[in-house]
Parts: sequence; C-alpha cells; structure tokens
Amino acid sequence: MSAKKSFPARTWVEIDAAAVRANIKMFRKLIGPKVKLWSVVKSNAYGHGLYAFSSLAAKLGVDGFCVDSFIEAVRMRESGITQPILVLGSTLPELFGSAAALGVTLSLSTFEDLKALRRAKLRPEFHVKVDTGMHRRGFMESEFAEALKILKAPEI
Repeated sequence: MSAKKSFPARTWVEIDAAAVRANIKMFRKLIGPKVKLWSVVKSNAYGHGLYAFSSLAAKLGVDGFCVDSFIEAVRMRESGITQPILVLGSTLPELFGSAAALGVTLSLSTFEDLKALRRAKLRPEFHVKVDTGMHRRGFMESEFAEALKILKAPEI
C-alpha cells in the first residue's frame, strides 16, 4: 500500500456557518447585551478545528474563548485570534510570564499555582477555580480562607 493513497473516512465534521451564526444570535438574544459570550473551543474545538471554528465565531461576535491548554491559547494567538482567551486546564508555572505577554488568562486551582503566581516576575490575569462538587480541580470550601490569604498578598 502506498502512503499516498487516501482512504474514505466513515465520519467527518462540517461547520455550517449559517448554523453557527444562528446559534450565536440566539444566545445573544437569551443573555442580553450586557453579558459576555464566550465559546469553549478546547480539544481542537471538539474536533471542529480550533482555528476554523474560532475565527468564524470571532467574526460573528463571540467575546472570548476558553481552551484546555496554554498550547491551544498560543496556537490561537499565532493564528490571529485577538479576543480574550481563558485557559481552563492547568498551566506550568514556567509559562505564567508567557501567558501574561500574550494576554492569556489562566485558571489557578492549587496552592502550588498560587505560590508560583507570587514568585512570577510577570503575572498573568487569572481566575481562581473553585470545586463546585465534581472533585476534578479547584479549591474546596474548607480551603477558601487559606487561598484568600495568599491572594491578598501585596505582590499579587
């Protein structure tokens, strides 16, 4: 078999721009003009193509994007996406400065994250992740006081 031979796929994904436009219009109507509309495009936009979908959604007025990893955020910036980006997954502390330089917001969910933020020379914007019951990531209610103490440090 030749490596050049192509095989038909049993499945494929198509983006229907009219459907995306209709969905964004519907959500805008539901949330009103004062609420920001962000699109979650993690994991290659769930198979729809990170840049293909994001660039379409950006043109149609999505205010920001959520990705799983800092790598996805970098790819979006390199592709010309200028809207705000929030990384939902963990980011290595060594990348905090790069995130700040690219204007990428990070999710912080551990005490190690908060301590690394204190040490960072260039600090990114960040969200603090709270565990709301799924026990995946985030601060538990019993940890709030300690987390707030770190967050109130003058250097943060």
